[in-house]
Amino acid sequence: LMEEHDRAVNNTAEDAAGAKKSASELGYFDDQFIKHFYVAKPLHRSPLINRGYYSRVILIRRLITQFISAARAKDCGKEQIVSLGAGMDTNFFNLKSGVFGDGVPRGGYFEVDMPSVIEKKRAII
Repeated sequence: LMEEHDRAVNNTAEDAAGAKKSASELGYFDDQFIKHFYVAKPLHRSPLINRGYYSRVILIRRLITQFISAARAKDCGKEQIVSLGAGMDTNFFNLKSGVFGDGVPRGGYFEVDMPSVIEKKRAII
């Protein structure tokens, strides 16, 4: 039963990465790293899915940027981000490369997910 659950979690991570890659390739947003995390055959999603993923990506990026800026402006010490259920998310790499925001949090950027998902991502990196 646990193997079935792990497989479903892995499928969710890959499905989300595929949706992000589809929207990025169509120019909805810049993500030069997603191609490394989703290498399955090209999969084009419907415009509704692409627009939904665009909204999600832009909102998350805006929240991350606002959080880091506010923490630094108030000199709150070393801000941290913990991404739960991170999957094949590429926000850390996009922050580090300057695609959005003012760099990675001074206190670290941590990703948490199922061991099988983390191992797959670690192997890709």
